[in-house]
Amino acid sequence: ELSVTGVFSGLSTYTFGLTSQFMLMEIISEMEDIKELPKAYASISAPFQLVMFLVAGVGGYAFMGNEVTGMLNENLPFNYVLRMASACMLTHMLISYLIKGVVFCKSLHKTVDFGHHESDDNRVRSWIGWMSSVGVGMVLSYVVANVVPFFGDAVDLLGASLTPLSCWVIPILCFLRFHYDAGLVGQAPKVSILEWIVIALEVVLASLLMVFGTYSVLQTIIADWAEYGSPFECHCQG
Repeated sequence: ELSVTGVFSGLSTYTFGLTSQFMLMEIISEMEDIKELPKAYASISAPFQLVMFLVAGVGGYAFMGNEVTGMLNENLPFNYVLRMASACMLTHMLISYLIKGVVFCKSLHKTVDFGHHESDDNRVRSWIGWMSSVGVGMVLSYVVANVVPFFGDAVDLLGASLTPLSCWVIPILCFLRFHYDAGLVGQAPKVSILEWIVIALEVVLASLLMVFGTYSVLQTIIADWAEYGSPFECHCQG
């Protein structure tokens, strides 16, 4: 049954899963030819992600209909099927979040031991600092993952609150400032009316998600709080 809450929940999940602006700057910095980014991202990566999301969503609906709630893996019985799905999820996280983990640990290493954080620094102190940063990152990940007793709603909350701000609003504001400054010296990039309309729609959608989407997710979390269980509690069923 289609509802406003369901629409915002779905948009939040898609926003969290499909936005890549968190890491694009890091990826661009490692590319030999940054002009290849539009082809790699818009022509290959983004369509592949969208197809996989559609296959998972349509496939789940085809097998379970409107009985699906939250993440698909949360609807599986506690048996070998759930274990296989969890193994796939682990593999996905190890691959797709490796870059984010490296960036976070590099930033942490640079903050706590500036001057010994370069990737080509093979001194003992540099290696100790790097391994310590990775160890801290692993511990923090484990603690946060177990302290928060809900996964699907946590994804929706991040997708509605922080993701639109970080991946849509801030990049758009940066572009608008660049466009303004470049215009002062007569070098502003040409932007068509259609592109301005798309930018405006992105801002509207981001605003709706940050306000109404976050409110909707928080209402769901409050309503289901008694069913989540305590931090570090086993949620196995069956």
